Amino acid sequence: MTRVSLMILLLVSALLLSAPEAWATDEVSSEKVCSYFDVLTQLNISKGNELYTMTRPILDYRNQTIVHLEIALYGILGMDEKEQMFVASLLTSLQWHSDLFSWNPEDFCGITYIPSIPKKLMWEPDIIIEEMIAEDKAPPSPFLTLYSNGTVELNRGMVVVSTCLMQIFSFPFDTQRCTLTFKSITHTDKELRLLAQGSNAATRMTREVLRTQDEWTFCNVNVTKFSEDSIDHITYTITMRRRPVLYVVNLLLPIWFFMCLDVASLFISEKGGEKLSFKVTVMLSVTVLQLILNDILPSTSSRIPLIATYCAGIFSLMLLSLCETIVVMHLMEKDFHFKVKEEEDCSMDEDKKDLPIVNKGDTDKNGQTRLHISDRPVSTSSLLPAVHEGKPGETELHLVVLGLLTEIRKALETRLEGGQGALWSSVFMKLFFFSDSCIYHYTTDDLTATGTTMSKGKVLNLKDKINGNEMDLSLCNLSEVPVKELAALRKATVLDLSCNNITSLPPDFCKLTHLIRVDLSKNQLASLPDDLGNLCNLQHLDLYNNKLTGLPVSFSQLRNLKWLDLKDNPLETELAKAAGDCLDEKQCKQCASKVLLHMKEVQEEVDKAREKRFLKEREQEKKKEAKKREREAKEREVRKQEKAEEKERRRKEYQAQLEATAAQEHQRKKKEEKKKRNGLAADKKAAEESAPKPRRSLIGLLFKLLLLLLLGLAGAAAACQLTELRREAACVPVNAALETGLTWARRQDVLLRQLLKDWSTMAKELLESSQTAKN
Repeated sequence: MTRVSLMILLLVSALLLSAPEAWATDEVSSEKVCSYFDVLTQLNISKGNELYTMTRPILDYRNQTIVHLEIALYGILGMDEKEQMFVASLLTSLQWHSDLFSWNPEDFCGITYIPSIPKKLMWEPDIIIEEMIAEDKAPPSPFLTLYSNGTVELNRGMVVVSTCLMQIFSFPFDTQRCTLTFKSITHTDKELRLLAQGSNAATRMTREVLRTQDEWTFCNVNVTKFSEDSIDHITYTITMRRRPVLYVVNLLLPIWFFMCLDVASLFISEKGGEKLSFKVTVMLSVTVLQLILNDILPSTSSRIPLIATYCAGIFSLMLLSLCETIVVMHLMEKDFHFKVKEEEDCSMDEDKKDLPIVNKGDTDKNGQTRLHISDRPVSTSSLLPAVHEGKPGETELHLVVLGLLTEIRKALETRLEGGQGALWSSVFMKLFFFSDSCIYHYTTDDLTATGTTMSKGKVLNLKDKINGNEMDLSLCNLSEVPVKELAALRKATVLDLSCNNITSLPPDFCKLTHLIRVDLSKNQLASLPDDLGNLCNLQHLDLYNNKLTGLPVSFSQLRNLKWLDLKDNPLETELAKAAGDCLDEKQCKQCASKVLLHMKEVQEEVDKAREKRFLKEREQEKKKEAKKREREAKEREVRKQEKAEEKERRRKEYQAQLEATAAQEHQRKKKEEKKKRNGLAADKKAAEESAPKPRRSLIGLLFKLLLLLLLGLAGAAAACQLTELRREAACVPVNAALETGLTWARRQDVLLRQLLKDWSTMAKELLESSQTAKN
C-alpha cells in the first residue's frame, strides 16, 4: 500500500506541473485557422466540376453578363509599311461578375480574394481582336483572380500582329492610326455587353506603362463603341507619329547634297570628260538611295508619297543637267570644227572685205527708211511693223530700234572676228539680219494685260465700259463672258450683260463673288453653273427672256438675294409656280424669297436622296464585306481541312514507313540469327570432326571390369541376403562369406574408410578424365 500511495502522489504532482502549459495550448488552439482550400471547398471549385466552364455564370439566363475591358499599350514593337502590319504588346484586363461564386469574408478569417485559380476551372468570355492576323506569341496567363463579391478578373499580356492601313503620303513626317477592335465571337449584346474605359484613361494608362516605341512616338488612344450584327464592338484607335530624323539624315539630306554637287559641277570645265563622268556617278548614287526607299515604301499606295516625288524631281533635274552637259559638249565640238574651217577659209581668201555699215538716211521709192546689211536691203516697215497705223513718233521709234540692231550686229561681228562662239554668232546673224521680214503677233494675253477683249473681230476695252461701280456690256454682241477681265476689275459690283448672244456661263463666273447686281436678260442661256451659290454677295439677278428650264441646287445658298426675275423662261411647273409673274418690284422680291424656299426644299430632297444613296452604298459595302469574310472563313476552313487531311495522310505514310522499316529490321534479325545458328552448328560439327578420338587405355578397361564384377557380387549378395534365395544352397556360402567379410570389415573399419576414400578419389579422377576426353 505504501508503494501504491507513493506512485499516486507522484502522478498527481506531475499533472499539476504540466497543467499551465496545457491550458495555454488550449487557448492558442481556440483561434480559427483558415486557408484558400476552405473557400474553394465551400464554392465546390475543382477539376471534376466541369459545369462552371460550359456557360455564363448566371442564375437567370435572361440576365446580361457585363464585361469591363481595359487596355494599355505596353510597347510598339514594329510597323511594316511593305506588308501593312502593326506589331504591339498589350496589357489587357477583363472583369465580369459571377452569380455562382461569392462568400462572406468574415466566415473565412477575412479572405477577400483568391489570387490564383486556374482558367480551366471557370468560364471566361470569348473576346477576340478582329484585325489580328497572327497567333499570340506571348506566354498565356494561366490564372484568374476571384473576389468575395463574385467579381472575376483576368489579366494577361498579348503580342498583337494586326493589319493597319497606312497613309504614307507624307512619309517620313507621317502620323499613323491603327485600330484594334474587340468583340465576342458567339454572344450577342443581349447576353454579353462590353464596357471600356474612356479615351483619356486609356491614354494615361498607356503613357504610364509604355516601355518601348521603336521609331514611333505615341500620341493618344481613342476608344469608341458600336454595335454591329447585334454584337458589341469596342475599337481602340492608336495614334502614332514617326520620328523622321533617321530618314532625314539617311535619305533626304544625302539626295539634297548630291543635287548640290550636281549644281557645283557647272564650274567644271567641259574640255575633258571628267564633268560627264562626275554627273553620271552622282546620278547612280541617287539611284541607290531610290532603291533603298523602294524597299521601305509599299507598292500598293493609292497616292504617290511626297518623298518619292522629291526624289523623282531631283532625279529629273539631274537628268536634265546631264543632257545639258552632253548637248554643250556636242556644240563645243561642232564649234571647234567650225572655227578650224573658218580659219582655213580665211587663209585661202586674203581679199575678204569688211561687212557693210548700217545707213540710216537711205529711203526707198515709197519714202520708207531702209537699212543696208551686207548686200540685201531690208525695209524698216518689214522689220518693225507698227501696231497702230498713224501713231505719232513712229520714225523716232524706228531709229532707236535700228540703233540697237546696229550695236548687236557690231558685237556679233566682233565675236566672229575673235573666233568666240563662231557657229552660234553666225546663226544669229542669219536669223535676224538676213531674213526677208520680221512678223510680230499679238496674243490674247497681251490684250488682256492692257484691259481689252475681243468679240467677233471687235476689240473691247473694258475700262471704257465702266462707270463708277457699274460695268455696262449690254448690246455688245457677246457670245462669251470675259471672266478674267472682270475678275481684275473688283470695283465693278454691278454687271449688265443683257441683250447679247450668251448661251452659257463659264464655271469661273461663280468666282466673281464681288458682284451685287447682275443683269442677264434677253440672252440664250439654257442652264446656269452648278456653283452659282458661291456668289454670296448677289442681291439682284435678272434672268428675263432666256431658255432656262431649271435652276442649280446651289441656288438655295444665295442668302442675300432680294430681287429675281424669271419671266419668259420655259421653267418646270413647280419652279414656275414658285416664281410667279414678276410684273412689278414687289412680285420680283416675292419671287426671290419663294424661289429660295423652293430651292431649299429641293436641296433638302437632294441631300436626303444623297444620304439614302450613301446609306444604301454603305449597306451594300457591308454586305459585300460580310460575304467576303464568309468566303474567307470558308476558304480558311477548307484550307484547314486540307491541312488536316494532308497531316493525316503524312502521318499514315510515316506510320506505314515505320512498320515497313520494323518488318525489314525483323527479317534482317531473323536472317542473322538463322545464319548465326547455322554457323554455330557447322562450327561445332567441324570441331567434332576435327577433334582427335580418345584412345582406350587398358587400365580403364580393367577398372571397368572390376567394377562390374564388384557390382555383380554386390547384387548377388544382396539377392541372397534380402530375398527368399537366402535359404538356397547356392546362397549359403555367399551369406557365409558375406558374414565373414563383414566381421573382418568391422575389425578393419579404419582401413576400410581409407580405402573407400581412395577409391572414391580414384573414381572421381577417372570420371573427370573421361569427360574431358569427350569434350
